[in-house]
Amino acid sequence: MTVFNILNNHPTRWVGRNWCKRRLTSLKICKDKQSPQWKLLFFGTDSFSLEHVKALKNNMDKNINGRRIVERLEVVIPSQRTCEVKSYAERENIKYHVWPVSNEVLEKFDLGVLASFGHMIPKKVLTTLPRGIINIHPSLLPNLRGPAPIPHTILRGDRITGVTIIQLLPPSNGVDTGPILSQKKFQVDENAFTLDLMKLLAKNGSKMLLEVLKEYKKSTAENQATEISSDYYAFKFKTLHSYINWNHLAENIYKQYKALGYSMELRSSFKGNRVRLHEMHKPDYRIPSLFKSEGKLSNRLNVLGSESNQDSFNQIKNGRVFYSKEKNSLAIKCSDSFIYFNKITLHKRMSALDFYNGYLTKTKEFVLEVKDNELDKCFLIRD
Repeated sequence: MTVFNILNNHPTRWVGRNWCKRRLTSLKICKDKQSPQWKLLFFGTDSFSLEHVKALKNNMDKNINGRRIVERLEVVIPSQRTCEVKSYAERENIKYHVWPVSNEVLEKFDLGVLASFGHMIPKKVLTTLPRGIINIHPSLLPNLRGPAPIPHTILRGDRITGVTIIQLLPPSNGVDTGPILSQKKFQVDENAFTLDLMKLLAKNGSKMLLEVLKEYKKSTAENQATEISSDYYAFKFKTLHSYINWNHLAENIYKQYKALGYSMELRSSFKGNRVRLHEMHKPDYRIPSLFKSEGKLSNRLNVLGSESNQDSFNQIKNGRVFYSKEKNSLAIKCSDSFIYFNKITLHKRMSALDFYNGYLTKTKEFVLEVKDNELDKCFLIRD
């Protein structure tokens, strides 16, 4: 009997094989527990997108704590026009592609990551990428589905919002629907503007993204999708929404300013001429006394804070413009108070004092037109 036959028939032969099998299985499990290294195609455009692509680039370059999870990174931008993601890609020598992208490009990547891209992603793109696309959405889905959740959060006056990361489903399933991979709540500062909240959510969303990528496995269970509900839809804003309705409460007009001021100036109109208003103050609910000249109401306000001025206030047309010397600003009457702006544009940009000297001293009354801006449904506090 040869040495080979002896070893082959030895009782410990199966023990050895079983031990090796268990050992190999153990090694495989350990390997699976390591973070995957992804070839990522990032879809994005604005400052919310930018924070996420930066986090991915930093992880790829620095191999933080030996836990690199990004092996390759390229980006897709909506068009050739300059945007923050495109500018960053050019500075950092990241290859970028202009939407739409070809199958030849898609097939080079494992997974897509989308944050504030501005285009619906067709099913063909989702199925070409082996692991699909995950979407970082700055709201607590299913609430505030849609393209503009952050300014809508400010406009509504919500005090709690969040970030939700989902596996993106084809458009036929609805907007911003898919299995939820991660969701966290964050408090909204009452003084926050849209850009303030965007920075907060982008910073936290980028951290959540890296955590999701460490564990991500594509789900095939469409019944895990966030349901399309009757919750508020965060529609995209149009020029109409930048007009001030002087019949609204001061608080709601200020929310409009905080929500939209980052991308469009608030406006009104006077005898068919477009008027733009700049640098709004936080509402001051003290009713000023009204300056009278020769027994007639002047276009100038006196000292703030007299309760006896309410009757006179109620007689003033909403939208009428005054000059407040105390605040060195324009005071414009709305439903429940005056709201104040430092500057105004009518044909040209002017300070409040220049506008007073150039217009208000030469007219009996200067009243801006009341225009329905279709924002009534957006306010949690109704006018």
